[in-house]
Amino acid sequence: MRAKEKEIKVGVDYNLIDYSSYWQNRQYEEKAEEIALKKLFSSLSKKKQKTILEIGAGFGRLAAIYASFFKKVILLEPSAKLLKEAQANLANKKNIIFLWGKGEAMLRELFRSGSANLSFYNRAEKKC
Repeated sequence: MRAKEKEIKVGVDYNLIDYSSYWQNRQYEEKAEEIALKKLFSSLSKKKQKTILEIGAGFGRLAAIYASFFKKVILLEPSAKLLKEAQANLANKKNIIFLWGKGEAMLRELFRSGSANLSFYNRAEKKC
């Protein structure tokens, strides 16, 4: 008789922790990512700077950078708590769309329909 297999969950439940406080006192990482993203996005032709989709957007830490380069920014986040923080943090950015969910089917539809032409996945391995 085999032992009953247990499902092992990987990742962190971001509804239970204060993820934005994790980023306090991490200015070096923050600045390094900002420099890298600005360089990357500056190298794209204006034609490619239409829509960016960030998968696992968290509290929107990097979204203001995207918003200055892209006409439309889609933030996809599985944590309702973090998505609410992102909405509050980015309330003044009119070109950002906030989507809640894990989004496997949503991602397929966004790319199939041409709604997004670039996706970005940063540090999201913790959320999977």
